[in-house]
Amino acid sequence: MDDLMAQGMRYANQALLTGCSVGGVSTILHCDEFHRLFPSNTRVKCLVDAGMFLTRMLTQLYIGVNWSFNHLQC
Repeated sequence: MDDLMAQGMRYANQALLTGCSVGGVSTILHCDEFHRLFPSNTRVKCLVDAGMFLTRMLTQLYIGVNWSFNHLQC
């Protein structure tokens, strides 16, 4: 990001951070930090196309995944 900002992105009026799959999760995690790179008058948006979002404890997910999928098919 520092390189892009140095090349002129810091002068943008609008900025979009986007990602899909693992990049979608990364987009969510870094959206606030990305927004802070710009002046307050810059319109910044973050768009997540797709991603894997954990909504339960990891142990519950592990049990759920093992229960839901036949390991021979994965």
